[in-house]
Amino acid sequence: MKEIRDAFYNLLEADAGIQSMTGHTVSDTRIYEDSPPKDIAMDVTFPAYMTYKWMAPGGITPDSYVQKAQYSDEVCERNVYAKTSALRDQLAERIGLILKDKTWNTTSYRVLTTDQEGAEDIQEIHPGTAQLIIKRKYMRFRLRNLYRK
Repeated sequence: MKEIRDAFYNLLEADAGIQSMTGHTVSDTRIYEDSPPKDIAMDVTFPAYMTYKWMAPGGITPDSYVQKAQYSDEVCERNVYAKTSALRDQLAERIGLILKDKTWNTTSYRVLTTDQEGAEDIQEIHPGTAQLIIKRKYMRFRLRNLYRK
């Protein structure tokens, strides 16, 4: 499934809107697996970033199983971090538009649809000062009906 996961990352990394909102550069795409670097920049030049994590999918239920070529769903959790609520929401909306009902065709796989299962706005609070330090939006996407070509 690495091929699907790479396609998912590449689609978002190549989007000009996401690039401009995050401060994307060739050396720092502002998209990180699991967590960002320890001392990540959050300033005017780099106003936002994203993290993602792939979750273990559940099994295929007998009533939806179609053929031996079908695989379990893939689930991706994505977090968008920004200094302002407006930027966070714009970035999350852009991601949602790109992935809405997306059909994936890679060399070896076909995914028939992508659903956003949920989203939640979260405010990150500094544990020592109790000051608001960053705005975050959690999103969960499910890639359904995966087939090997």
